[in-house]
Amino acid sequence: MNSLKTLTYPPARQTGQRARLFPATIMTPAEVQDGLQQDRQTVADQIRGHWMLCGDVDHAMFELLVSSQVHQVGHRASAFSSPSGSGYALFTHQVGGHQHRFVLPLWCDEVRLYLDALQREPYAFMLGDEGESAGWVLPGAATADELAPLRELCHAQPALSAELLAELPMAVVVLSAPDAIPSVFEHSRVEAVSLSVVVPALPDEVALQAVH
Repeated sequence: MNSLKTLTYPPARQTGQRARLFPATIMTPAEVQDGLQQDRQTVADQIRGHWMLCGDVDHAMFELLVSSQVHQVGHRASAFSSPSGSGYALFTHQVGGHQHRFVLPLWCDEVRLYLDALQREPYAFMLGDEGESAGWVLPGAATADELAPLRELCHAQPALSAELLAELPMAVVVLSAPDAIPSVFEHSRVEAVSLSVVVPALPDEVALQAVH
């Protein structure tokens, strides 16, 4: 995993291009099992018993993924700390000049449960075609030991609060910039970015603070 980096929030950062933004979903092995389609046996065999991190990519990247070989898809795990001290984990996949980034707020209980489970259970990623029914499965590449720094950072996070929630959109803007994550491939430049973001479920008291 890459060393911890610090996010900065310039007053009006222009990324030069607009990233595609999607929600991300963490699925437990039981939820994956319940959602398996019997007519897609090959996919079912790939993901049965796995934790799944599900998101979407733009159509151009999805077509590249479908036509790619395994060695043509790069991956990277990264960790970032915001000016307030909160942390974010990113799982990045790249094919050609297209990157997809899963953004996981480390102060989210669901993310903590997910990362703890990866110490002993397999995981994979499901990338959809801009919200359509088609999906592409990518295996989890980082080992439990390689993900240990993410778990440690996750357990050092503050409790969920309205302040952390308000900071999330700013972090997403910074992490959507093409240069936020360097190209996984030495001779390819990042030309297009898609992000899938895990949004925490809010306890009632935090939701009320956010409103006020």
